Amino acid sequence: MDLIYTTIEQIGYLFYIVDPRKHIYHRVEDVPDYVSQVIPYFSCFMALEQIVAAVRGYKLARITDSFTSIAAGILMEQSKIVMRSLLIVFYIFVHQNFALCSLNGDVTSWLIALVALDFTYYWFHRASHEVNFLWAIHQTHHSSEDYNLSTASRQSILQVYFHAFWFIPMALFFPAPMFLVHLQLNVLYQFWLHTELIPSLGPIEWVFNTPSVHRVHHGRNRYCIDKNYAGFLTIWDRMFGTFESEKDPIVYGLVHPINTFDAWTVQNSGFIDIWNRLKTSKGLVHSLSIIFKGPGWDVGKPRLGDPNDIPEVNYKTATKYDPKHSIFMNLYFVLHIGAILVFHMNMVQTATIDNPLTYLFLGYLTFSIVCVSKLMNGKDWSKQELARCLIFFALESTFNANFMDKLSIQVGIPDLGRLIFFLSTLYWTTKLVKINDGFGKRCKVN
Repeated sequence: MDLIYTTIEQIGYLFYIVDPRKHIYHRVEDVPDYVSQVIPYFSCFMALEQIVAAVRGYKLARITDSFTSIAAGILMEQSKIVMRSLLIVFYIFVHQNFALCSLNGDVTSWLIALVALDFTYYWFHRASHEVNFLWAIHQTHHSSEDYNLSTASRQSILQVYFHAFWFIPMALFFPAPMFLVHLQLNVLYQFWLHTELIPSLGPIEWVFNTPSVHRVHHGRNRYCIDKNYAGFLTIWDRMFGTFESEKDPIVYGLVHPINTFDAWTVQNSGFIDIWNRLKTSKGLVHSLSIIFKGPGWDVGKPRLGDPNDIPEVNYKTATKYDPKHSIFMNLYFVLHIGAILVFHMNMVQTATIDNPLTYLFLGYLTFSIVCVSKLMNGKDWSKQELARCLIFFALESTFNANFMDKLSIQVGIPDLGRLIFFLSTLYWTTKLVKINDGFGKRCKVN
């Protein structure tokens, strides 16, 4: 019975359905890591979404696009292992030394903090679309051409650095524990918004963000651009003139698609674009405008660019970047995505900032994501992937002793992991031998 109650309570986190009285804390160390608690439900809801989509005749998620999204989320979460501690220390310092008042200890303060954080989020989110260097970070989230629950996890590594510190003004009024509760719950609420399966919810959307409202935000149709910045409450969009209802069928992704699943490019394409524009800038003012004005700005145009420059798109004729892979390689991707997820969940639950091994395994996790993303992108990454599989065996015992063995649920996972990586090592070794044999024969003929 306790398990059922806990499950229902944790699922409630995804919808901001909580009892405020049970989530008022007075010490930072007492604030739960809500994100880690709901990670298993992410996978369950993603699977359920695809089952419902299949039954209802919707297009299913693509393995390549979903992995790209999940991998970006993993990289962002890993960066929090270091960054979250720095944010908390700075937030506490500001609150202790500069707070105008300290609203804490009752439900009213809790609800005021909810509204205050969501209001602050609206302006950060809006700035992330209207200031080019912030858009360079945020565009990672919009780069998916699919729209499903996995899209929610496609985040920039740098997001945590700018997103979290944007909320520091809240330290003038709210203590760190209350801030951390709402920061997590606000982000978790946005998970269920990323689906095409839920239609418009009518009057609910007058106040609360919904999948229909957020679908517009992710569209690259002209009517979707720079609309619906809501996190939890849509009232801010209505107050400040950025609300738009769902109309024509939506084409998702960036106005200028990046056409890649490469993890590095997904994270950095916005900065690459800024750098290329800066190389041809005409002086300091022009350079600063490229950085701080909107991503669509150019000389002689409004700060946010000319809406007429946005290409028209048609849902029926729009195409997606979609390199094809064999059934075997798709199975390979699924198995190694699973391995990466298990690796990540273990790290999140047990890694600490003061453990040097944390950084070793973070490096290996990042290398794993890069390798798999290169393969998905159609690149010949055989040597690097073989090296990754071999490194797994070198690190396995240390990883299990420091991370895996601390988990309560791990039945069969270490043995299955060894089998997957053993068979993968054989495959890449065989493939490289064949390539070298073929190269040798061609050399003899020549």
